[in-house]
Amino acid sequence: ADGPVRNYRDVMKGDAGKLARFNALLREQGIFKSPSKFYPSLALTDEDIAKTVDAIAYAAKKL
Repeated sequence: ADGPVRNYRDVMKGDAGKLARFNALLREQGIFKSPSKFYPSLALTDEDIAKTVDAIAYAAKKL
């Protein structure tokens, strides 16, 4: 969907196929997340966070 995401209805207008591809690209990088949301944890290390950020950047470039 074009424009800012401000609420659940905006989220539902999103491109489900692109989200699925994004999630697949993250998995390729060893990052597993739920189909729709990120759930960070206090148990994550700085290295875990850095790996996640790198994987998101990778996935964004591929999309």
